[in-house]
Amino acid sequence: MDWGFSDAVLALGPLRTYLLDGIRQLILKSVAITPDGPRRGPAVSSVDQEYVVVAHSLGSYLIFSALDINPAMPKTPSVQRAGDAYEQILGRTSLVYFFANQLRLLELAYLDGASDQDMASHLEVWGKLRCDYLKSQQGSNHTCERPQIIALNDPSDLLTWTVPELKTVEVHNVIVKNAVHWLWLIESPTKAHDNYARDKSAIRQMLRLTQP
Repeated sequence: MDWGFSDAVLALGPLRTYLLDGIRQLILKSVAITPDGPRRGPAVSSVDQEYVVVAHSLGSYLIFSALDINPAMPKTPSVQRAGDAYEQILGRTSLVYFFANQLRLLELAYLDGASDQDMASHLEVWGKLRCDYLKSQQGSNHTCERPQIIALNDPSDLLTWTVPELKTVEVHNVIVKNAVHWLWLIESPTKAHDNYARDKSAIRQMLRLTQP
């Protein structure tokens, strides 16, 4: 806790179920948009709706843990009410940006325990659901264009690693610099981790790489 890992401690502990459930409810509220714009519609996607996910640090793990519902885990009321809405959202998500991803670090922790669903497995499930969604579309030629992960990584950020290659997802690791370097060599690790969303060059690179 003193080292600033309180979010990771919460995600590992008994409050994890509540964290994921809260994220799921926010996701459903975000996609519940009526044709005229207000967010008061049902928790389902419109016919041609597509999604892009932008996640920072531990959020990269939490968002996919929340969306990838493990049948072996107890279902909370929000999961029971949502039905297959989470799978629909994953299937309609074509692009993900990771700021300061911690995928390799989280793999060491086996956050999902006995469920056999680690972070890489969550991402592979996303790739499969995306493929199934594309194949289900009218006029589909039965080929799958893999969804993409664009991971922005600052080498001076001690809490970020590159994303490894995945079978069902196309991965792009991009090096960025989030703060002024000391002696042109290193930068503040705190600023390197926190300044992804403030770094104009990182945002510019993110927008440019929408279609790598």
